[in-house]
Amino acid sequence: MSNITKNLVFKTGTDILISDFEDEFQYILGFMLAKRNSTFEIAGHTDSVGAKDRNLELSQRRADKIKLLLINKGFDGSKLKAVGYGERRPFATNKSQEGRDANRRIEIYVIPN
Repeated sequence: MSNITKNLVFKTGTDILISDFEDEFQYILGFMLAKRNSTFEIAGHTDSVGAKDRNLELSQRRADKIKLLLINKGFDGSKLKAVGYGERRPFATNKSQEGRDANRRIEIYVIPN
């Protein structure tokens, strides 16, 4: 599976996307619509701040939010799988603010058929 996102990042402790995500979202939507027969996994992630069980729940909320945004833009929800991974798959170190910022993200993967 390959990740097709770069900049879907969230504010600390929330499922609120940082500003300036619309261009990224439109790119993702266009890519997905071009492959509308494919299935996609929307993977939600958090940094390591806070309790692990809360981070797992938060990452699921983030994935569910992106799934709903895609459905509202016309994408077939039966082709989307939202999964929260919590803090288990960091992209960067959680020892710096920049790393924590990068870890509060969504990744979208094409699931091979």
